Amino acid sequence: PLSRDILLQHQARRFELDNANIFEFAWQIYTANPTVAKPEPVIIQRSMINEIAALDRGQVAVNESLLQWAVIAALGPGSRVEVANSTINSQSIIAAKDGFIHVDGSAVYGSLVEATDDAFILFSNVRFEPNVCHALCLPACASPANGGFEGDRCNPFNAAGGASEFRAENRAVIAALGLKPLASSLPVGTTLDLVGDLFVYVGPEIAHTYTYALRYNQVGGTATGTVVPNGRGPVRAGSLGVLKTAGLPAGDYQAILDLRRDGATIATTMRNFRLTTP
Repeated sequence: PLSRDILLQHQARRFELDNANIFEFAWQIYTANPTVAKPEPVIIQRSMINEIAALDRGQVAVNESLLQWAVIAALGPGSRVEVANSTINSQSIIAAKDGFIHVDGSAVYGSLVEATDDAFILFSNVRFEPNVCHALCLPACASPANGGFEGDRCNPFNAAGGASEFRAENRAVIAALGLKPLASSLPVGTTLDLVGDLFVYVGPEIAHTYTYALRYNQVGGTATGTVVPNGRGPVRAGSLGVLKTAGLPAGDYQAILDLRRDGATIATTMRNFRLTTP
């Protein structure tokens, strides 16, 4: 462990460590703002975190971090957790009441995902990986056979090699939309199979219809069009649509995936690519 002196101040709150021992098993962070008129997020960057929970109107924004061992939770009311560009080895991702969790551009290794009440968990451009031992499983991989370390999995609460599971109750929604990264440069005339994820889990009290639209747009240009106007999921690591680029002008483009509820767009994600003259 490292001995550290740290002073943190945020929204008139003060947290001070005096000659404290900082161990490699990371931090547990909880936040709540029950009486603050306009809560601001606790911002976490380039860190290793054991557990994060947003309670009454708690707000958390995480970027470029490693999340593991325990849970990521937005337990409401009015709670919000945003995670971007991170690696998630956590036991569970949980939202309750009207809590909202958004995970973007990250990798999830075999976490259980649960939403209840009126909660919403959204994944965009996320890689869902099995629960395996990998380089960003720190400080060590786990196995029940050897006391919990140096084993065959990162999440000790899920089977080795187990996939993420999704459970929605009441009026809760768990949705994932994502496109696999495209080659940065492609010749005009290339046929693009746009591969990704589009799936939605809803509680038994939900009666909405979920569809998707797949389209493209030239950045700074006039070329735009729809590949799939009204697609149906679920799609897991499969083809969402095929874009034929013959006849399109060279330039920078975006492939855009929209998730729609009863015809109205509720979430969007995209991938960039470039078309070049053959």
